[in-house]
Amino acid sequence: SVLRHAINLGQGAALQTGIEFALAQGAEILVTFDADGQHRVSDIPALTAALGDAHADFALGSRVLGGTVNAPPSRKLLLWLATVFTRLTTGMRITDTHNGLRAMTRRGAQAIKLRQNRMAHASEILDQIAASGLTYVEVPVTIEYSEYSLAKGQSFGDALTIVFDLFARRLHR
Repeated sequence: SVLRHAINLGQGAALQTGIEFALAQGAEILVTFDADGQHRVSDIPALTAALGDAHADFALGSRVLGGTVNAPPSRKLLLWLATVFTRLTTGMRITDTHNGLRAMTRRGAQAIKLRQNRMAHASEILDQIAASGLTYVEVPVTIEYSEYSLAKGQSFGDALTIVFDLFARRLHR
């Protein structure tokens, strides 16, 4: 099935709609990945196997543990800053905060309620994992940046907006 929003609401809204649809269909394991071609489908079996091996609710892809192809220095810096911020605010010992390649169990998927429609959803997922006491494991994956995926990615200004939004939301908890 192909699901579409009548109006583009962003990646976060698309993920929430997809998660709800998969759960309604009875899915026991869900896999998400970005549609810009940067993820390798061949990494998916390791993610799904890690759920069972680690008895985890989430298997999160990590380009830091795996590798990158054609990653610009600015992207590496943004990822490092986001990782430091996430570690400080959630206590999660994580190496890659904005990797869209992830697998989750039904239990994990049921606990996620995305409200950030755009790119901040990646941080929101981690916030909810930490706040809910869900378990996670990181799995090495390879991210391959292309001209297309870099054009679709976050700018430095977008990253600052995400950090500001997350910080403001934490103040209102």
